[in-house]
Amino acid sequence: MAGPTTRASEREEGGLGMTETALTAAIMAALRTRGAWVYKAQGTAYSQAGVPDLLVGYQGRFIALEVKLPGERATPRQEWVMGRIRAAGNVAVVVHSVEEALATALRGSPL
Repeated sequence: MAGPTTRASEREEGGLGMTETALTAAIMAALRTRGAWVYKAQGTAYSQAGVPDLLVGYQGRFIALEVKLPGERATPRQEWVMGRIRAAGNVAVVVHSVEEALATALRGSPL
């Protein structure tokens, strides 16, 4: 009998035991420690598809972070939504680590 399938958020990063869910939680904690407001977008039947995982407010800026494990890419829908966010004058990027998220969100600010 075949084993259960895993969602992308449950796959491990390079066999190190880091899941996308754990990476997202670590990014949220790191940003909040530095004073950022962080909202984890939840996909429901009523939400817009492709909204980035984390919506961040920091020092008057809006930043949208799509969290992916190393080697993974955003879907075409996620790229389209991030393009709309950028077109509105905001920051929207795919991040693969806590360090990438901090570098993006805290750019120009002391860590």
